[in-house]
Amino acid sequence: WRLKFHPLPAPEVAPSFVIGLAPVGVSIIALNTFYQVLAKNNIFGWDLNSLHTGIAWLSGMLAGYGLWWFILTVLILWYYLIKKSIPYTLGWWAFVFPLAAFGIGLKFVGLDLHCAFLCSLIVLIWFLTVILWLFVFYKTLKGIITLKAFQRPKI
Repeated sequence: WRLKFHPLPAPEVAPSFVIGLAPVGVSIIALNTFYQVLAKNNIFGWDLNSLHTGIAWLSGMLAGYGLWWFILTVLILWYYLIKKSIPYTLGWWAFVFPLAAFGIGLKFVGLDLHCAFLCSLIVLIWFLTVILWLFVFYKTLKGIITLKAFQRPKI
């Protein structure tokens, strides 16, 4: 609907679409870490099976939303790459860290569900994160050396 009524933002801020993956990944990490700490230090002796089931269910839902957001983000970034280019800014780091958080969150869900598809997707996301990190690091280093890294984009 957004494209019907409003244009997409300037290409310089295109990496910000990836940021939506970070809360999903960090939420899954936090939920599962919370459960692990509770299970390890269960001072009241509570049965935590229902809590584990609820956290696994909620983590799965968050992972599904994250996968939807990932696909949507890839399509939007593909549109930017076809119609325009995405000029380098320090905002390119938004390609790396949200994707890494989402990949770590998926690892929790994949281990919980014993899902081969998720395990394959986790490896793909890990590989993509490493490649993006190296590329963005290279672009940042080059920008620092040429003194262009800290110039504000012309939006």
